[in-house]
Amino acid sequence: MPNRPSVRRESHVRKQQRPFFSVGAVFAVLSLLVLCWMALALHPDSHTSADWSEAKAHTNLVAGLDVFSANSRNAAFASITEPAKEHYIIPEGALSAPVPDVLSYGETYRARDVMETIEDARDSGLLGRSERMVFSLSSAFHKDSPILTYFDETILAITWQEEIDGHLCTLCEVKLADASQIRRKLSQDLYAAPVKTVATDLAAQGHAVAAFNADNYLSHELGIAVYQRELHRFLRWPFSFTNSCFNAIDTLFVDASGNFRFSLAGTQWSREDLERFLANSDIRFSLVSGPVLVVGGQAQEIGSYPLGSPGSSSARAAIAQCGTLHYLYFSVPEAEGDSGCTAQELAVMLQNKKVEHAYALAGGQTAELVFDCRVYAPMEDKVEAPVSDILYFATALPYKGVAKK
Repeated sequence: MPNRPSVRRESHVRKQQRPFFSVGAVFAVLSLLVLCWMALALHPDSHTSADWSEAKAHTNLVAGLDVFSANSRNAAFASITEPAKEHYIIPEGALSAPVPDVLSYGETYRARDVMETIEDARDSGLLGRSERMVFSLSSAFHKDSPILTYFDETILAITWQEEIDGHLCTLCEVKLADASQIRRKLSQDLYAAPVKTVATDLAAQGHAVAAFNADNYLSHELGIAVYQRELHRFLRWPFSFTNSCFNAIDTLFVDASGNFRFSLAGTQWSREDLERFLANSDIRFSLVSGPVLVVGGQAQEIGSYPLGSPGSSSARAAIAQCGTLHYLYFSVPEAEGDSGCTAQELAVMLQNKKVEHAYALAGGQTAELVFDCRVYAPMEDKVEAPVSDILYFATALPYKGVAKK
C-alpha cells in the first residue's frame, strides 16, 4: 500500500482583512468614556456620590440575600438528600440477637460519667430530649457497686445499685429503638422443655445485653402462656366441659410495639375471644407470674395471690414500662441484713420511680440480673438457680466484628 503524502500545515495562512478601526482603538475609546462617566458621578457638586454609595450598599445587600438564599437552598437540599437513618430490627423468629459490641460497654463508679452517656443517647436520637430517665444524680448510689452501661444507636442500658427504704436495690434501665429488642428465651428454645438452664447461659445463647429471670413458668401451671405468638397454656374451669378459661393469676402480655397489657386474675375468656384478642392486639409473648404491681402510675392494692406469697418479706423482682420502648428492671434482695420486701412494698417503690406499669417476676433465689453475661448482683450464696426462661434486652445493630471478651 503506497504511503500517503504527509499533510503540511501552513503557518503563513492568509490573514483576514482587518476592519478600519483596530480592536485596540475601540478599547481605548470605551475606556475614555468610562473615565468620563466616573468623573461626573464623583464630582463634589454632582450629588451623585450618595447615589453611588446607596447603589453599592444595595448591591451588597442583594449579594448577601443571594448567599443566604443559596445556603438555605443547599441546607434544604442536603436534608432531603441526606440518607435516612437506618432502622434495625431483630427477626421475630430468631433464636438469638446480634452479638453486642464489646466497645459499647462501660463501667464507672462516677454517676456523672453516665450522664454523659445519656446525653450521647439524646444526641443520637435514641432518647428524646425531654424524655425522663429513672437514673438520677440524686439517687443514693451504693459506693462499692460499679455502674455498668451499654450504648449504641439501638439500645441504652444502665445498671446500678442504690439504697431505697433500707434495701440495697438493683436497677437496670433500658431504652430501645425497636420492640423486637425486648425478647424472651426459653431453655432449649422449646416450650415446656424439661431441662432448666442458669440465666447466664441463656443470656449468652441469646446474645443479651441485659437479662433477668422471667416467670419460671415450669414451676406452676397457671396463667395464659403465649410464646412466639402461639397460645400454649389455656386452662379451663376445673371439671368443666365448657370452652371457658379462668385466668387464675395476673398475666402480662407484651405486644409487637413493646407495650405491656394485663389480664387480671379472675378474668374469664372463651378460647375464641382469647385468640381474637391475641391477634387483634398483636401479642408476641406473655409472662405468667405476677401479681400486677403498678397500673397507670398507681401502685395496686395486693391481697392474696396464688404465687410468691406476696404478703411475706422475700427477694423480689419486677419488670416495669416507663414509656415507649423504655423499661426498668427492679429487684430487692434477700441477703445478710436484708430480708427482702413484700409485693406491696415493691409496688410502692416502683410507683415512686414514676413507672407507668409494673409486673412481678419470679423472685426468691431466681431473682437475678445478668449484664454482659455476668451476674451483677448475686444472691448471698452466689449460686445461680436453674430457670426455665429469661426476659432480655438486646442490640439490633449488626455485629461489626469487634472481638468479644
